[in-house]
Amino acid sequence: LRCVELYVVEFAQHHCRPCRYFQRKFEKLADEFQGTAQFLKVYGETNESTKKMFKTYKIAGTPSFLIFHKGALAGRTWGINPAKIVRAIESIVEKSEQAGGAEKDAISAKATKAADALMIATS
Repeated sequence: LRCVELYVVEFAQHHCRPCRYFQRKFEKLADEFQGTAQFLKVYGETNESTKKMFKTYKIAGTPSFLIFHKGALAGRTWGINPAKIVRAIESIVEKSEQAGGAEKDAISAKATKAADALMIATS
């Protein structure tokens, strides 16, 4: 996978305490998956465009995470559990017909390392 093929988008609100709490963990995931996935954040109350995105993707609660692969919505999760995001990424990678053997192993190793580091940090 090239980094332009996989995007993890957090849908958040500025007043959302769990969103603020999860900020550092989201940044750590972005570091762990650097070169594999782009991590982006959309704040719902910012302007009409972001409000429309929340409505289009039926975001009912924050934080919510949408994962896009090759321009299409490929996964969705919510809450502040980093392991759920890692599992969603791994699942998409597993299903990808484009991922070759060695590249797939490297992505899976990054996912495992990220999950382990985050679980230690949250313990």
